[in-house]
Amino acid sequence: MKLLTREQKSNCIRRESGNSNIDKAIGEWAKIFGCDFPKTYSVSDNTRLYNSLQHEFPSSTEEFIENKDYSIDIINTSPYLTVNVIQNGFRPITLNSLIKSFFPLNSGARLDIKLNHSIADYDKILWKVRNYGGEAERDGQLRGQIESRPGQITEFTKYNGEHFVECYIIKNNTVIAKSNILIPIKK
Repeated sequence: MKLLTREQKSNCIRRESGNSNIDKAIGEWAKIFGCDFPKTYSVSDNTRLYNSLQHEFPSSTEEFIENKDYSIDIINTSPYLTVNVIQNGFRPITLNSLIKSFFPLNSGARLDIKLNHSIADYDKILWKVRNYGGEAERDGQLRGQIESRPGQITEFTKYNGEHFVECYIIKNNTVIAKSNILIPIKK
């Protein structure tokens, strides 16, 4: 590890330090590890949206994997979810292709959601479907329960707004992998 001069540390810390606790922590760690620790820190747009929706539409029935009787040791970050959409007026298409083509995902569509992974040995797969928005709230359908289901599930779009689907792979009572996807439904 290359030692920094006092001037380099000062410049580095000024660049990395800000007002948030994270910025301050980065500044302190930069004193030890140098200016390259870390160059950037960002929260994804999906995380920001998820946190905002959680605050705006709290659900009394929502479950969190952290509160279940599972240890969490994410050892595999390769799983991902694919969504095939079947809706009136369109041939079957993936959700990513639909969004890239600027066509809306309408209510009344069928979603075939598949967990893609290369984990050979696991005990079960858990799913969580969380609805957000005034319509789902009004109908008492914010959901958010964690359920054991197979590696592919089918859901039907009903409520306008943003929705999240999460999936967890369990082995020996431990969450070893997870994935999630945002599902934006428009009317």
